[in-house]
Amino acid sequence: MPRMCGWRCRVGIFTLLIVLCQGGGWACQSDVDRRCVRAAGVEEYEVGEEEALKWAPAPPEHETLFSNDCTIRRHDGPLPTAAEFDLHFRDGAPVIFSGVANNTRFRAMTDKEALLWRFGDEEVVLSTANTHSYKKQRKTLSAYVTQHLGPRSIDDDGASALYWFGDNDFKDEWVDFYEAYERPAWVEAKERGSISFGLGGSGSGVPFHTHGPVFSEVLHGYKRWFLAPPGDRPPFEPDTTSFRWLADTFPKLRPGQISECTLGPGELLWIGPDWWHSTLNIGESVFISVFV
Repeated sequence: MPRMCGWRCRVGIFTLLIVLCQGGGWACQSDVDRRCVRAAGVEEYEVGEEEALKWAPAPPEHETLFSNDCTIRRHDGPLPTAAEFDLHFRDGAPVIFSGVANNTRFRAMTDKEALLWRFGDEEVVLSTANTHSYKKQRKTLSAYVTQHLGPRSIDDDGASALYWFGDNDFKDEWVDFYEAYERPAWVEAKERGSISFGLGGSGSGVPFHTHGPVFSEVLHGYKRWFLAPPGDRPPFEPDTTSFRWLADTFPKLRPGQISECTLGPGELLWIGPDWWHSTLNIGESVFISVFV
């Protein structure tokens, strides 16, 4: 007997529903009589709205969120060895690296289409987009993408806006997925690090907060970072979004009070313990962090 498939995705105005699973492949038919077929492990789609299956760039009203200014150190030249990293970088100021590992395959696994095919029906843990992430809520990944990934407004409240970052590394469904990510060579084999994966809509982010040391990489889209040294708390309100903070507070800061940079795909930021940092996603952004 055929069995029902649970996967569901929304593509623009079309909703595709998988209706049959049989013989190693499945057939799906949409409510507008379009079809997609999977056979022998190869997926083909005839959905007519290809852009709906890609992470969206920033809308025109968010283009001003991007900045070419970068006051965070970028490392040029050969990548350091583990010993050199420990000596020159581990206890120093944040630094940006490029080309640390070849994560082309993992980046393909985190394309919108691929991620929804694999995990669309899986629950993810959403947190409020404020400093302390007070509230948690569970939703399927497909529901998060369709309901919460649209461009954010500057008037959003951080205590109620929902954002997916982390809290899923303990679920069996995600173990193989995370193992496909090639961690920085400076993460010691014995520690491996704790993975935090997530995605956010344009204009989303997290206000200033601190935690232990972390490597953070952008996989798709852009993420703007704001940093301040340990013990030098920047002016901010925990429930004020990064979007609002950028407009209201950032222009009033003295020169050099905050370091900043906008990172794109393949760029990795090292942040040592207790550094204040805030993030702002520009376009739909997919990202991963390794806490060590």
